[in-house]
Amino acid sequence: MHFSSMGEVPFSYEQIDAWQRVTGVVLLPWEALTLCGLSIAYGNEKAAGSNPLAAAPGGVYESSEDSVERRERVSKGLAEQLRSFRRKSEA
Repeated sequence: MHFSSMGEVPFSYEQIDAWQRVTGVVLLPWEALTLCGLSIAYGNEKAAGSNPLAAAPGGVYESSEDSVERRERVSKGLAEQLRSFRRKSEA
């Protein structure tokens, strides 16, 4: 995002092209496309987040069953990592 006379607007391909010429950094086409897409997504989410009644990002669509399953999966993964650290330190 950048500021213009119209407020904050997403980066354009022309701006990315100009930045490449000035800095000498050459982006692959998918990288430029990703930057533009991220800039647009950022603007959309920033606008959605300006509503004080909007749901917080992350987990908005997570059911209570999904939440329990995720916590169990994370807990199991952490326990496995800790066991592997213990085995390495005992070796």
